[in-house]
Amino acid sequence: MAGFKVDEANVLLGVPADFVAGSMIAIGYPGDPKDLDAKLQERENAPRERKTQEEIVFRGKYK
Repeated sequence: MAGFKVDEANVLLGVPADFVAGSMIAIGYPGDPKDLDAKLQERENAPRERKTQEEIVFRGKYK
């Protein structure tokens, strides 16, 4: 996801003016990679390197 427009998202989602959304998550179903152009198909089918949950998520108070 390339980004989002904070002001438009706040209006659409009814977010209070004193709150700033810092991120959004795209949720849905993946499309068919065959519908993509060749460059995007290559990227879609490339091996993925992901961080472990311990690197990006914590529980409890902010560390």
